[in-house]
Amino acid sequence: MRRILVIDDEPSLRLLIRRYLSRRGFRVDLAVNGEEGIRLCQADRYDMIISDCHMPGPQIAGILMELRRLEPSIPILAISGLAQPDEVQRVLKAGATRFLAKPFDLSDLLRTILAMS
Repeated sequence: MRRILVIDDEPSLRLLIRRYLSRRGFRVDLAVNGEEGIRLCQADRYDMIISDCHMPGPQIAGILMELRRLEPSIPILAISGLAQPDEVQRVLKAGATRFLAKPFDLSDLLRTILAMS
């Protein structure tokens, strides 16, 4: 079973992603912000991280750089409602592997995860 960490401050989206992916054989842990996501990555190993780009607290660039320091080769899927080209490039440059714009269809999320695996 593949383990995924979802970092997002939107409770309904976190739970929806966990329920959807759990039904497809993934083990999904949840974090409400970047600091909690970093703590979970320090304590455990994940096969992939899905992180929102806009949450209260530290900027996504700092979060991505710290996640990269902890797990240099882990795939990180950044998700955001702001999908302007400069935003996408900034997030990819900070360490995300791929970018998926919100709102997204859950089947698109799954296809992206499988493509990154």
